[in-house]
Amino acid sequence: MSTSSAKGKVRLFEDSDDAVDSSIGSDRGYSKATLSTIRLLQDTLKTEDAPPASFHTLTKDARRSDKVRLFFELLVLKTKDMIGVQQDEPFKDVLISGKASLFAAGAAS
Repeated sequence: MSTSSAKGKVRLFEDSDDAVDSSIGSDRGYSKATLSTIRLLQDTLKTEDAPPASFHTLTKDARRSDKVRLFFELLVLKTKDMIGVQQDEPFKDVLISGKASLFAAGAAS
């Protein structure tokens, strides 16, 4: 999913149409970025019972634009009740947990 750019920063989102399995959630009208985020979280969390993922860890080597994009997509998934998020203090790390609907959005591989 992620690739390195010339500056050594990791890209979380691909520009290619082939980067996302469009069968995941395509009937629900999700954007390609939302579908990429679903796949990223499915691959990272594996199961609903997995420990939460850290936004800081997920974006540690990412480009700033990808960090912003991922944050927005987390808001989208939260409003669709696909993930839980927890942030103990403003400007601190965000912990992301998957809900059953995240894993029902397509087979994680």
